[in-house]
Amino acid sequence: MGKLFKGLAGYAVPVWGQIKGARDWLTLLAVAAAAAWLYYQFATVQRDRDALLGFARINCATAGAEFDASSTIEAGKTVKHKRGELCSKRMLALTAFERDTLSSSNKALAGALEQHATKSEADASAAARDAAAAAAAAHEMEKAENAIAQDNRVGPDWFDAFNRLAGLQPARR
Repeated sequence: MGKLFKGLAGYAVPVWGQIKGARDWLTLLAVAAAAAWLYYQFATVQRDRDALLGFARINCATAGAEFDASSTIEAGKTVKHKRGELCSKRMLALTAFERDTLSSSNKALAGALEQHATKSEADASAAARDAAAAAAAAHEMEKAENAIAQDNRVGPDWFDAFNRLAGLQPARR
């Protein structure tokens, strides 16, 4: 084991000497690698910035505002706006409009549903009253039918029951 260590140590010295001699080239290589990495990072950041700038300009134009720095006249004075300021205000206004519109629509829909439920309940109770009245009219008609004399002549009571069964008012006398 001692011979192996001794042999490895013998090779270590010439390699270290070669590294010392090429130190200038290795330093230049390390600096070039760092510069290439920084250049790539800068290009990536620039590409992302340009893509986001294009995206912002398109979205702001869609919203109806300008993204770039500009100036407007407000109350007789020229007001300078930073890049994105007008667009941000417009986006916030559109968001508030959408929120308010959605809230108003929901309130109107809730009111319409409540009104529909009230009408449905009224219709159901009216249908129940009509069904009870029809059942009573049918029962009254059965009694009037059973009360017909042997000569098959009917009187005003039979006609009143018949009119009620048909949903008409009884005859006035």
